Amino acid sequence: MSVEQMAKQTVKAKAAFPQLKPEFFSVLIDRMRENGFSDDRMKDAINNVIDNCRYPQPTMADFLSFDRRVKLYRYNQVCDMVTNNEAKFEDFSIIKISGEVYRIRKSDKVLYNILDEY
Repeated sequence: MSVEQMAKQTVKAKAAFPQLKPEFFSVLIDRMRENGFSDDRMKDAINNVIDNCRYPQPTMADFLSFDRRVKLYRYNQVCDMVTNNEAKFEDFSIIKISGEVYRIRKSDKVLYNILDEY
């Protein structure tokens, strides 16, 4: 995580939750580093808590538990799902990651703005 993004995102979270003590954010940043958060994941986690927190104040776990991972499927897995009437081939998009071909749900591709190739 870059120092610039840590500062920017901390200011945003402090503005949204002014009742949280400064020590909370020190521990939060430390835990995010330990958990391998990137700038994007940190930003997404903070935005998610701001958008979805229903309690007077969020907990550390509300921020740390956010993960925007998408399930990747191999062709055979999709075939099994289609055979078992759990999905249709039309439900999936094909993407390439480092030359490897995978399938992902079209809804995830749109929701997370996933490119066709990485």
